[in-house]
Amino acid sequence: MNIPSSTQRDVVNSASDYAWGQYRVWAATSRELKAVVSAWQFRVLTLFLVGAVLGALSKQTAGLGLSGGNWSWLAELFSWISAIALGLAAFFSKEILSTDRERSWVRARSAAEAFKSQVYMFLANIPPYDKENAVDILFNKTEELANSVKGLVAKTIPGDKKHEDIPSGPLSIEEYIELRVNDQIKNFYIPRVLEHEGVVKRGRTTGLVLGGIAVVLGVLGGSGFTKFTAGWLPVISTATAAVTAHIYAGRHQYLVISYQATARQLERLLARWRASGKTDRDAIERTQFIMDCETAISVENSAWMAEWTKENRFGG
Repeated sequence: MNIPSSTQRDVVNSASDYAWGQYRVWAATSRELKAVVSAWQFRVLTLFLVGAVLGALSKQTAGLGLSGGNWSWLAELFSWISAIALGLAAFFSKEILSTDRERSWVRARSAAEAFKSQVYMFLANIPPYDKENAVDILFNKTEELANSVKGLVAKTIPGDKKHEDIPSGPLSIEEYIELRVNDQIKNFYIPRVLEHEGVVKRGRTTGLVLGGIAVVLGVLGGSGFTKFTAGWLPVISTATAAVTAHIYAGRHQYLVISYQATARQLERLLARWRASGKTDRDAIERTQFIMDCETAISVENSAWMAEWTKENRFGG
């Protein structure tokens, strides 16, 4: 970007404002779509479990002789609620947790990450933004990315939110490292790893508890309590399968591995750059380092997209 130094910063910031604003819009859209999907996944799980438990209770009340006399309504109530819960779970799973909804979320997040990457490459003055027409190239790329999410309804955010945390360019290598590499590691990958590890741990704990209950019920059933335990074994199996499907639907284990790997790669690239003793004056090495970092982030995003565009329906 061979712009006179007296106006360089203003021109660079003006050109990057729009692209960064698009990043903020699609990042907010992605978060909103994810929140909807996650909330409905939990609701569907809850409905499945409620339906299974109440179905078993309906059979148990009948088996204990509570379905006659003044208690006849109880078994019927449990049965009706169970049927409604399971029916709603199946309906919501098909209509709301559709692959189209999830793909919309994936497209929004992918676009947001691409906008963000282009802004940092532009502000760091690396190819293709090391030419006289860098501003035109950025606007063309921005338009191309906008076309990739054509048809999606973007979330409307206030004007000041569009410029939140916007970096000011041109960026030195140290500014790029702090604002892009370290921020990505410390404020995205590591927190997300901890978040998804927590979900996986809770899922495994729940599975162990349910498995332990199944063992106890099996022992009791073999000791002459079949009348009380037989109806609950299928419930435990259903609950275990539902929880497993819920954890899989969030791709939590995959994300832990993916985020850890990308964080380690960025840390390795940063350590090698530090050890090299290179600075902004080493233009070739500087460019290669920044491109390697952007490639690492881009590859993770592409792999994330590929994983999420697989069939990912609850229970599917």
